[in-house]
Amino acid sequence: MLNSVYQLITPKTISVKHEDVDTKDQVIIRPEYLALCHADQRYYQGKRDIKILRKKLPMALIHEACGRVIHDPTGTFKVGQSVVMIPNIPGNREEKVIYENYGKGGGFLSSGHDGFMREFVNLPADRVVAFDDIDKRIAAITEFISVGMHAYLRFSLISHEYKNSIGIWGDGSLAFIVSSILKKKYPDTNFHSSHLLMRQYLLMTLKKVLMWIMLLSVQVEREVSTLLIILLNISIHREQLCLWVYRKTRYL
Repeated sequence: MLNSVYQLITPKTISVKHEDVDTKDQVIIRPEYLALCHADQRYYQGKRDIKILRKKLPMALIHEACGRVIHDPTGTFKVGQSVVMIPNIPGNREEKVIYENYGKGGGFLSSGHDGFMREFVNLPADRVVAFDDIDKRIAAITEFISVGMHAYLRFSLISHEYKNSIGIWGDGSLAFIVSSILKKKYPDTNFHSSHLLMRQYLLMTLKKVLMWIMLLSVQVEREVSTLLIILLNISIHREQLCLWVYRKTRYL
């Protein structure tokens, strides 16, 4: 099956590569909605280290996407079914302790491997998740939401049972996702946003700075007063010295 892959070859330059796709035991998906990650922006804008760019380009970007199945020889999905594509490439599938995205031999689409900027995407059936009744604009960011879910799972493993109050530091999109997940999992918990925490921190810092300025002003005033006294003494002594020299030398 002939496919078109839209690869970033150099920063801000995308070229189309045509390749033959192996459809054996692979689910073939046509991407419909793609989400742009900051990592993709950094590649496109050339803001990654030049050694990384040389190593990973050319490469198709995008690792957050959903689409519809157009062919599945495994019989797992129906043609036309809406699915989310998983960008993780597992290494050792027998590993039970280390997460697959951290394990040896693993990979990640749009990071050394072509991402979802393709006319068609071929994936193993276990890298595809079907969904219904979800806005495709939301389904496209499932991978992004999974990052927040991963944070929740780690938090649930290491946190104690007292969860009456939780503070979330961050005011970006990921902080919003994490907040939404935690609110769903802990509906009776009081949550404190970073805005309030930051405001309290800034007020405390401002008070310390103002106090430091006041103390510094007092110290500077003392130092200036001492300096004026020294200069005044030098001035007086200089006049006395000049007068003594004049008296001693006026008859020479």
